[in-house]
Amino acid sequence: MTPKLTALALLALLSLAGPLIEVGATGRVEPFSEFGLAEAFLSLPLIYWWYHVDKHQRNYQAGPLMNVGVVALTILALPVYFIRSRGWKRGSIATALAALVLAITFALGELGEQIGAAETSDHYDVIRLLIFGIVSAYFIYVSRKSLFRPRSHGFPRFFAWECILALALLNAPHWTEDLFSLHQLVSWLFLLISIFLVVHGVRLLRVIGKPNQNRSGAELLEF
Repeated sequence: MTPKLTALALLALLSLAGPLIEVGATGRVEPFSEFGLAEAFLSLPLIYWWYHVDKHQRNYQAGPLMNVGVVALTILALPVYFIRSRGWKRGSIATALAALVLAITFALGELGEQIGAAETSDHYDVIRLLIFGIVSAYFIYVSRKSLFRPRSHGFPRFFAWECILALALLNAPHWTEDLFSLHQLVSWLFLLISIFLVVHGVRLLRVIGKPNQNRSGAELLEF
């Protein structure tokens, strides 16, 4: 997965998880709440990361005003950046795609709120099964070449992904129970540490392992 796709994926995850955590902690989602402000604050580094990688890919020399604007006035600065870095035609297309991404984040936020509200209802199991089916379909698509090669490393990788997804969904109802209790805080701390280890491991694979385009094996992923 490329850095820009990683930034978008993390932004989508944040949009889904933010309202879910807020509903679990307070019972509802309030506009301009502390949780909402925290979600907006955490989304800014992800947006800037995407912008930083994109401008380097296009060799675009952005000034300090543009860099600050992407953080402070994202909804206004990004369309200007798209047009300046791509021209009017491609810039307009990029702006439309950015609007689509924004709409998707709103939809994911609504989904997170509905999942949080459904935790105590009979519909929660159905929602979890639906999420499991959708994400599993994506895993199958990514691993489609590996599934026909049981001896490839991608074959057990697929089942590892499926097990992690199943564990996350099975434990999701308990993530927000007594959110600020000691055992929950320790649990969230270990979760954040594990995410750091994953990111650090991928970085080491790229820096020390130095994968290149000459690798053999159709089941190998780009990252």
